[in-house]
Amino acid sequence: MRRENAAKKICGDCPVRSHCLTHALDTPEPHGVWGAMTERERAGTKNPATAQSAPLAS
Repeated sequence: MRRENAAKKICGDCPVRSHCLTHALDTPEPHGVWGAMTERERAGTKNPATAQSAPLAS
């Protein structure tokens, strides 16, 4: 969980976060944090616009 939160923090200021998430949802990427979402979180959404509102780790 700590590793996931650390990865999500890095995503916070990333200029390609939305593109990264869209790729992960379209592909779908089976592992890791993409666009500030874990594979579990991505499995619950298929809409990148909705997913963009996902909170980042604090």
